[in-house]
Amino acid sequence: MLTLQVITLLLCLTGDYALKTQIRPNPRTRTSRGLALIIHPVSDTISLYDKVSRNGNNKMPNGETAELSTGTYTCPAGGQSCHNTDSMLATQMSGNIVCTDDDATCVLNGEFQRRGIDVEGTGGNTLTVKALTFFRGQTGWGGGINIFDGAIVNVVLSKFTDCRSTSTDISYGGGAMRVDGSR
Repeated sequence: MLTLQVITLLLCLTGDYALKTQIRPNPRTRTSRGLALIIHPVSDTISLYDKVSRNGNNKMPNGETAELSTGTYTCPAGGQSCHNTDSMLATQMSGNIVCTDDDATCVLNGEFQRRGIDVEGTGGNTLTVKALTFFRGQTGWGGGINIFDGAIVNVVLSKFTDCRSTSTDISYGGGAMRVDGSR
């Protein structure tokens, strides 16, 4: 019994126990490499939009993390809780948008109607997009993700499946990703 308690204590101290066994609606803090990380659990398109989109009702501060539960995220009927007819999300924030698991099982499905994310500048800081699948994103340019206006974005362990650019202008394109004036 004592051994089990020690293992549980060690798991709680590393944060693994809390991350794998609990889903909390409120932000939580985890320590990584000596830094405190504020994590906002997200389990549906409405809460995702509210946390990361620039017009969201409860936008998280720069530097924090939106952690998506495994699943498919689409815009509700009528496009509510999506940025506009071209983008599911539009952000100028820095921080992290990550899937709970590193296997890209968090899917942003544009349904051949809009791109996944529009990133317009990040204030000189970095936005990290990790382990997301951009699926059926379609717009004039940047079907999966459109990065512009000085944005600094790291795309890690992510997939782009069936994303399209519909522009016939050779200055635009990027079925999966468009990067313009950014890195």
